[in-house]
Formats: sequence, structure tokens, C-alpha cells
Amino acid sequence: MNEKQMTLKSTAKEMREILSNKMLPFWLDKSIDGQYGGYLTRIDENGNVNAGMNKMIITQTRMLWGFSALKDFAPEKYAGETEYAARQGYDFLIKYFWDEQNGGFRWETTREGVSVDGGKLVYAQSKI
Repeated sequence: MNEKQMTLKSTAKEMREILSNKMLPFWLDKSIDGQYGGYLTRIDENGNVNAGMNKMIITQTRMLWGFSALKDFAPEKYAGETEYAARQGYDFLIKYFWDEQNGGFRWETTREGVSVDGGKLVYAQSKI
């Protein structure tokens, strides 16, 4: 193994340890909105959650993607938690962001899921 390969292997190991021991436990603990579903995304550097903020389609879908993608990368001990996090985020997205009457995803809801901005921006649309 050459020096470049050793550096890449070492860096990958360090990144996996940071993900497993710091990032994943932090986001699983702080971001899942156990009361209303979806994700709380306004969290400061001290881990304080601003639970009164609205939920935006972009941050909700990014969190959903992240927790879904982690099933392939996270240590086995987090498998059930990442699956739960992804499922409850998906359920909130479909229940509150999807516009059954007109199609498309709303831009913003309250924490509870009440539509605040029903606008449909191309950036946030996909076919489900």
C-alpha cells in the first residue's frame, strides 16, 4: 500500500469514527421531532434546539435523505434508529407537505404541520 492509499484509508477511518461517535448520536438525539414528526433543524453549537421554528421542505427532505442513506454506512447498532428516523420523516413529509388537492410539495409548514407557505417552487418538486 502506498502513502496516498494509507492516507485515504486513515482519513476514511477517522471520518467513520466521527460519524459514528459524534455526528450520528447528536442528530438522532436532537433532530427527531418526537412530538409532531419530521425534523427539528435549528440547533445551535451547544445542542440547544429551537423547537418553535417552522419546517421547510428543503431541510426536511435533506434530513430524510441523510437518515435513509445512513442505513448503508452507519454501524449496525444504529440501524433501527436511522430506519425509524427516516420513516417518521417520510410520514411527516407526505402527510403535511404533499398537496393532495393540487399536487406538489408545499414550501413550509409550522412545526405541527400546518401549511404556512403553500407555494410550489420547482426546486422542491418531485414525482412520488
